[in-house]
Amino acid sequence: MGLLGKIFGGQKDAQGIATDVAMLIAQESFHKFREPEFRKQLNFSNLDQEEQDRIFNELVITGLCLVYLTLERGELENAHEKSRETFRQIKNQLAGGYARTLAEGGVEKEFTDLWYQLIAMRCEEYRQDFKEHRDLFDDPWVNYWIHVCAIGGSDHICRGKGEQVEKLLPDLTRWCGKIYIESMRSLAGQLHATLSEGGKSVKVDVKDDGSLDVK
Repeated sequence: MGLLGKIFGGQKDAQGIATDVAMLIAQESFHKFREPEFRKQLNFSNLDQEEQDRIFNELVITGLCLVYLTLERGELENAHEKSRETFRQIKNQLAGGYARTLAEGGVEKEFTDLWYQLIAMRCEEYRQDFKEHRDLFDDPWVNYWIHVCAIGGSDHICRGKGEQVEKLLPDLTRWCGKIYIESMRSLAGQLHATLSEGGKSVKVDVKDDGSLDVK
């Protein structure tokens, strides 16, 4: 059963939802990692295995941070109390969701635990980037985290090499947009089930900018 089937099939706790979303991001990261055009931009044929692994990890980090920061924004801005709590719980389980996936694949705990630190450090970096350049992200119809994470992700993937970052950025921005929309649409069905209570229907929609709107 795919991610949509799992989420729409019934309620899950925050850990289960977060793990599914982390798996989605890992799968999309692998697809991007395997794209010939992506590899061509980064001169993969000249990179050793360690550097290629690092690039894959950077894709995963970018996707996880994007969803984490989006849920954090939803937690801060949403007027629905149970919605805020649900966003918070799922957000706080994202790094653990990916760490559990790695552990199930045989990765040792000392390495899976690093992901908690990596996500925390990178999210803080992106929050600071947003604060310093807030005037560049004033379009209310666009989720600014798509652009912040795409810029930061491109910079880390390319190790700060300016010309290479500029070439990669448009492609990674499109990819971040795809990750964002797919993650939010997937979450919408489960959130509808989780937030509806006492016979009262709570409507969860995906807005034009891809964010979740709870009514």
